[in-house]
Amino acid sequence: MKQLDRFVAMSFLVASAVALAFFTGLYLLLHFFNRIGNFDAASAAFSGEGLGVLAGFCRYYAVNLPFLLCEMAPYAFLMGAMWTVQQMGRRNELVMVVTSGISLRRMAVPILLLGFLLALAFSVVREEVLPRLAEERHRLERMHRGQRDDSLSSLPMMRGGDGFVLAMSSYSPRTESAHRVAIVREGRPEVPPVFVDELVWRGDGWVPAAGARVEGVVKFPLAKELRPRDIEMRSKGLFMLSAAELKTELVRYPTHNTLRLLLHGHYAYPMRTLVLLLLGLPLVLSARRRSPWMAVGLALLLSVAFFALQSICFELARRDELDPLLGTWLPVGVFGGIGLLCYELTPT
Repeated sequence: MKQLDRFVAMSFLVASAVALAFFTGLYLLLHFFNRIGNFDAASAAFSGEGLGVLAGFCRYYAVNLPFLLCEMAPYAFLMGAMWTVQQMGRRNELVMVVTSGISLRRMAVPILLLGFLLALAFSVVREEVLPRLAEERHRLERMHRGQRDDSLSSLPMMRGGDGFVLAMSSYSPRTESAHRVAIVREGRPEVPPVFVDELVWRGDGWVPAAGARVEGVVKFPLAKELRPRDIEMRSKGLFMLSAAELKTELVRYPTHNTLRLLLHGHYAYPMRTLVLLLLGLPLVLSARRRSPWMAVGLALLLSVAFFALQSICFELARRDELDPLLGTWLPVGVFGGIGLLCYELTPT
């Protein structure tokens, strides 16, 4: 059994690596040609930051690569597992496995275990690597789109921790300054807001920039708990935060359901890969008398259904129409149960 386990595990690793390289390469190729019309503007933006055209594009795709790998990994593991079993069936190796007294379910165990372990490894990458690259990714994405201004816009309203809420029209990470800011007292709608042309971070809070116009009366510095780093994290989207950062944000915003939803998503990530494997493997193992591509098509349909339900539950939870815990784990539970049932019903 040890020799068979090693053989199946190695075949699965090779097939998954090929599938991951194929999916990632295809995405990068399509992405490059989709953005080629913006080549001149991107080249000018990279040059403005002291980067050559080739160096700028290489750095952009190198920084984006870990994000792409984490997104593509579950699909690649599914395709790798199905390809491994299909090739074993084509070479009549499954017949040898069954005639030697080993069930097909037992033969698939190394794939399930290794797939789950690989998913855990990618979870570590999501937790430790992606948040550290998020800021650089955002900066390079801006240059890749040909934008020379580093200002962030479309910012959410942010609490300052001292009873103030700040609404910023834009924020510049380079100068740590917020522009066209409305300052509102939380829970006191009768108090008129204060408007400031520009606020800058002073280390112990936000103060008006030199010569900035202030409409209203408020004591500065204020919002000392709203650090520049917090604004950058929120502006780039909460999806780039690690579990530790999400927990910190939850302490400050305990009623923010999106934070809870994303935190559960960190824990559910490796389970999604396992669910896909449980859905796909039984279809291939039971496809000995039909086209293997039919099994692949069915597995892809089930995968699409799984991620469709996951997207629906996420959106409902984000809108506070579904509990974040249920929004994260309901798709895993439903399709995981279907996958386990299919796995148990696999002919031996």
